[in-house]
Order: sequence, then structure tokens, then C-alpha cells
Amino acid sequence: MSAKGWEIVGYNGTKETYRETVHAGFGHRQIEEILRRLASRDLTPQEVVEDSVKQDLGRLHVNNQGDTMLMTVGNPYYVAQFHG
Repeated sequence: MSAKGWEIVGYNGTKETYRETVHAGFGHRQIEEILRRLASRDLTPQEVVEDSVKQDLGRLHVNNQGDTMLMTVGNPYYVAQFHG
């Protein structure tokens, strides 16, 4: 069982590349920003600029998968799931 909070996991394909649990008090917007920042690490500066202007198509877009799960699109990707 995971600790109370947002568990963030990064994947490249099916390989897990990152895992951390962050404070349960963070809201959706804060978690979305963390996911975007993590996803941007895998992009070139030009890709960050290009994907920042794409509203729902860029790799920095975060999909809301319900009240307790958020994830970036593309590959590598990051998933945040709330455990409370």
C-alpha cells in the first residue's frame, strides 16, 4: 500500500524510470505542473516551446483521468495517482 499522497511514476514505454510520492495537500494544478516539468526534461528546448503552444496535443499536455489520476501524453510519460 502506498503512503498517503500523490504517487508519481515515470515510464519510457513499459519501463519504469521514476517513482516518488509527494505531499497529499497538493492540488490538481500543482500536480499538473510537476508532471509538465518532469515531461519537459525529455524534450529539447525547441520541443518545449513547440509543445507549450499546443493546447491539447503536445507532450506537455496533462490528461485528467478522474479525481485521483493525472498523466502526460506521449512517451516517455508520467502518471500521478492520489492515495488517500
